[in-house]
Amino acid sequence: EFSSMQQKLTEAQKKLNPFKSFQKEFKARVQARKSLQELMEKLTTAELEVEKAKMMSSAADSGQMTDDEISSTEKIMQPAKAGIENMLRMIDQKLRTADPAMKEELT
Repeated sequence: EFSSMQQKLTEAQKKLNPFKSFQKEFKARVQARKSLQELMEKLTTAELEVEKAKMMSSAADSGQMTDDEISSTEKIMQPAKAGIENMLRMIDQKLRTADPAMKEELT
């Protein structure tokens, strides 16, 4: 009788084991999604800066840009470039230190 109860307990534990880590994995997935959302917001900001620079450099399509146009375009590009570089570093860092749930969300 004891062995049959032990066997039932073992079977019940096998069924429950996948659910033990659910809460932890769920929280990790939620955090991963928040991180992705933050990255997307930063990327949108950088994308706007790149679009501004593209519009400012449209004078190059019809001829040569003046020095002032070049310097103002470069000034606009600096924040976008820095933002994109920071995002790439952040993604790389998160991938290196991420738990499996985070890696799954990032890839």
